[in-house]
Amino acid sequence: TWSAQDSGTTASLTSVYFLGDGLRGWVVGDGGTVLATRDAGNTWVAQANNTVTTLRSVHFADDGLRGWAAAPYAGALATRDGGRTWAVQATPTAKNLRALSFTGEGLQGWIAGSAGSLFATRDGGSTWNPQATGTQASLMDVHFADDGVRGWVVGEHGTVLSSRDGGATWAGQASGTRAGLTSIHFADDGLRGWAAGHGGTVITSRDGGATWTE
Repeated sequence: TWSAQDSGTTASLTSVYFLGDGLRGWVVGDGGTVLATRDAGNTWVAQANNTVTTLRSVHFADDGLRGWAAAPYAGALATRDGGRTWAVQATPTAKNLRALSFTGEGLQGWIAGSAGSLFATRDGGSTWNPQATGTQASLMDVHFADDGVRGWVVGEHGTVLSSRDGGATWAGQASGTRAGLTSIHFADDGLRGWAAGHGGTVITSRDGGATWTE
C-alpha cells in the first residue's frame, strides 16, 4: 500500500534518494527545488541553493552529509553538510547532464547526459574527467555498484551500456526494446537489475545485463 505525503511544494519533483536507515531522504525538482526529511518523509523542509534550474537526479554518500544533484547545463550541485548549503561543481561540458551516481564512500561518482556524455570523478566531484561511451544516444540514468567497478547506463532508443572497469570502457547490451529507458537499478549482487522507460516499459536482467527480458 502507498499513501500520499505532503511535500509542502507544488513544484514538479524529479528524483528521490533515501539513506539505508529509511529515515533521512532528499527530493529535487523544478526551479532548483531541494527538500529534505529526517522522519521517513512525514515532514519535508526546503533546502536553499543558488540555482533555479530543474534538478534531475540526487544522490548522497552513506554518511548523509555529502550529496550531489544533477543540474542540466550547469554540472552538479554539491553539499558537505547534509544539504544545509549547496555549491555548484562545474563539469567540462555545456551538455544536458541529467543523472548521477556515487559510491557509498562519496569519492567515486559519474554524471551522464545528452549525446552519450559521461563524466567520472574520483575526488567527490572536485574534478571530473570524460569517459568514452561509444554512443551518441542521450543517457537518462546511470547506476554503479558500491565497488565502483560495475556500472550501467540507459538512454533513448533502448540503449543499455555496461562497464566492468569503473567506466573506463563501455559495452552495449541488447535490451530487446527501442523504447527510451529513463531509469536503471541493480541489486547489491550486481546480477539482478531493472530498467524502466517510455510507454510503460520495464525490462529485467538476472545476469548483470548480459540478457534482458520484458
